[in-house]
Formats: sequence, structure tokens, C-alpha cells
Amino acid sequence: MNDTAKMMAYDAKKKSVGLAYMFWFILGGLGVHRFYTGRAFTGTIYVLLQIAGWLTIAAGFGVFLFAIIFVWWAIDGFLLPGIVRRTNLLLAAEITGGTPLPS
Repeated sequence: MNDTAKMMAYDAKKKSVGLAYMFWFILGGLGVHRFYTGRAFTGTIYVLLQIAGWLTIAAGFGVFLFAIIFVWWAIDGFLLPGIVRRTNLLLAAEITGGTPLPS
């Protein structure tokens, strides 16, 4: 693959910080921003915490699970640019066949 093709492949697959923030703000409680940045495991944990929270809300335990989600969501607001940067660095390394640069 020549350099132009590699650059086009990177541009087609790279993640946007703006779009990640949109997902974070609108659907952050479901972890959509995590799925978008390739972190399916932690995105799944968001979804499972959300489900468990709704199932246990009547017992009062769900409030604590929602608090965990909220704190994690707020922290993600600060971490999101770095997460997107790291995802894009890994993508560039995958496309070029090189090793990822430290972030």
C-alpha cells in the first residue's frame, strides 16, 4: 500500500474528538463514547451498570450504581481527548505496520 492509500485509509477510519464528545454528552450513560473509541469492554460495563441500576432502583441500590456511572462519565469528559488520540495513534500504527508512538 502506498503512502497516499495509507493516508486515505487513516482519514477514513480516524476518530473525531468532537463526535466522541457528542456521544459522551448525549449517550454517555450508555458508554457509546467508549464503543466509538474502540473500548468495547468498558462500554459494555457502562451498559451493564445501567441495566443493573434500573433493575435495582426500587431497592435503593440502583442509586449507587447511577452515582458510579455519573462519576465515571464525568471523569471520561476529561480523559476523552487522550482516549481519542491513543485510538488514532494505534490506528496509524496498524495501517503503517509500525509500532504505536507513546502518547
